[in-house]
Amino acid sequence: MSDQPSSPESPGRSATRRALIAAAIATGLGATGLALWSAIVSTDDKILPPASRWVAAFGFAVLWLWTAARAWVALFDRPAERRSLTGALYMSQLGKYVPGGGFVQISSMVAMSRSDTLGASRLALGLPIVGLSAVAAGGLALAGLSVADTTLSGVSRVFCLGGLAAVGLLWRPLMVITIGSLRRFIRRLPDPELVPAQRAILVSFGWTAASLGATSAGYAVLVEPLRDDRDVVSLALVFAVAWVAGFVVLPLPAGIGVREVVLIGLIGGGLESVVGASVTHRVINIVAELAMVGWHFVLRRPRSVDAGPT
Repeated sequence: MSDQPSSPESPGRSATRRALIAAAIATGLGATGLALWSAIVSTDDKILPPASRWVAAFGFAVLWLWTAARAWVALFDRPAERRSLTGALYMSQLGKYVPGGGFVQISSMVAMSRSDTLGASRLALGLPIVGLSAVAAGGLALAGLSVADTTLSGVSRVFCLGGLAAVGLLWRPLMVITIGSLRRFIRRLPDPELVPAQRAILVSFGWTAASLGATSAGYAVLVEPLRDDRDVVSLALVFAVAWVAGFVVLPLPAGIGVREVVLIGLIGGGLESVVGASVTHRVINIVAELAMVGWHFVLRRPRSVDAGPT
């Protein structure tokens, strides 16, 4: 698929766009801050995590977004497009909170990542690879539970170890064969030869695993003070599994409800603390998403990159 080169943005239009983004971010931060403060003053210490843990959780949220952007960029050998790809991922995160959830997010990622050197077909193939990487990372977390959670039965441990099989989804020949087979029935699917190289897939998976680990650590540091019966490692692994479960249910905004149900089922007991930490984690993530959008589009100045011949 060929793309028309985009016309350069005028300085006045760029300044207006940056001002509008800054205003939207300020409004979003104010609203989320007010909501969190209202929750704090209306609940007790047994439901919400201590405020001292929020800073650490925010740091993990920023790390989660930064590594997620690296995972997206790693699939495309386009140094000159790194900034636009990174910005597309940051901005698209906000789309998952509207009806349609993941569908809105992934469509906006493709639309905002597209350029004169990256067509929609190549970008569209990158999206399921990121998704498969998340599933594979969740499989590793599930396998980790077989060791970290001492309360599991023998059968449950064997089931958790089965999560290792999810890594096989990242084998490029399997992707090519699958897409080629589906293309016989769905002609609009991209050419399977556009699937990134195996090395790029594995590098992206590494960043995705790091991203999942960061957001899981953020939840673990929030809920751990409320749950004396679980250690921080097992809590992080449980959250990783719950996050992937919510991630694959695309229609729901940010996997809301699914993640919490899995958390309650795997952690058990103390429903208020599990849900309270989850709500706090979501709010902190929203603040981090707004902050990263602001840093990328408003505060950070673009650097000129010599792309060289294409």
